[in-house]
Parts: sequence; structure tokens; C-alpha cells
Amino acid sequence: MRDNPLEMKLPWRTRRQESAVLDVGHESPPPQEETQPSPGLEAALAGVPSDGSCGVLDLGPAVAGNLDFVSAFASRVQIVDLYGGGNAKTAAPMPDFERGMQVLRDLVPVASGTFHLVLTWDLLAYLPSHRIGDLVGALAALCRPEARLHAIVPTTEMIPAAPNRYRIIDAESLVYEPATTDLRGGPELPPNAVDRLLEGFEIEHSFVLRHGVREYVATRNVER
Repeated sequence: MRDNPLEMKLPWRTRRQESAVLDVGHESPPPQEETQPSPGLEAALAGVPSDGSCGVLDLGPAVAGNLDFVSAFASRVQIVDLYGGGNAKTAAPMPDFERGMQVLRDLVPVASGTFHLVLTWDLLAYLPSHRIGDLVGALAALCRPEARLHAIVPTTEMIPAAPNRYRIIDAESLVYEPATTDLRGGPELPPNAVDRLLEGFEIEHSFVLRHGVREYVATRNVER
């Protein structure tokens, strides 16, 4: 596994004067979108066919810009929304996860060994380890040998209470769109834990980013 730290400058932000008077009725501001570099996405895309034959499996919500982007080089784009529209007020951050998993299982008999690229976004941060195992097992069956899997794993103590939505700007950058301003404890997923969880895949790239995430690019093992 190659570990490539990415040095970035964070933009200075002007600090606004806070009022000394507490406004009890004031609502929390909406979540703020942030554009961040994505060397992991760039590395994942570099390893898939660019001739229009690529199959892409997106495990996040449908995002029009993402579909437009991957359709430029993919002949098949399958979206299985494991996020399920979850938010901080639901009983679980991904209420439709089980339904999405059933969709993946149903795909295996008809699409085994089909996909060249899987976009898992930050799913690994919101699933218990046994559910990650179920997910990765289904993905291994659906992926071609040497297919790329891209994952974003937060490294901070606190993370959004529900998964972010991610919008592709280009091959090197993403917009992070939080679903909520509420927070929860971050996952305890050091690189060796991620390596164990991605059984059937081998981590080829790991990028430490200054905004508190680590991006992984894993390759489907040739031996199946």
C-alpha cells in the first residue's frame, strides 16, 4: 500500500463578529458545501478504460452532474443508493441500506464481473464492520479483475451525523455537500482496518488530505 500525503493550503476565512446577545430563536445555518481536491478519484479513474466500455457502480444518491461526468467514458452506469436519503433525524443514517443491499445481491447473477469502477464515497464510515463485509463481498462478485474501488474515510474525531453527498467537478476535485450540521463520533478505521475490511481488493493508493479524510483506491484481486 502506498501512502501519499497531499499538501494543501487552506483558504483563510474572515471571522465575523459574534453578537453578545443570544438570539434564542435563531436557527442553525444550513450545511456549507466545500470543494476539495480528490487525488483518490483521479487515481481510480486513471485505471479504468477510457474507450467507452467502462462499467461504473455508484453507491451514492443520483447526482445529475456525476452521471454526466461518468457517462463520458462509461457504457454502463448503475446507481444503487445505499444512502437512502438518510438524515440526522432518522433512526439510522442510511434507512434504506438493506433494500440497497438486496438490489446488489439481485445484480450478482446477471452482472457478475461487470464493473470497472465502484464509487463507495464515505459509506465505510457509517456501517458496522459486519455490514461492510456484506457490502464488500457483493462488490467483489460484481467487479471485474483489477476493477477500482474508491473510498473516502474521515480521520477526524467527529463527522456529520449522516453521509455527505458528493458532486464531481472534474477528475481531480469533488464538492462535499453535508446533509446536516449535526455531528456524531468518527469511525475508528485506520489503514490496517480498512485493508482487512476490503477483502477481495488490494489497496494500491492511500492519500491523506488536509481537510480530515483519507482516500483509498483498491484494486479487485485477479484471483477470484
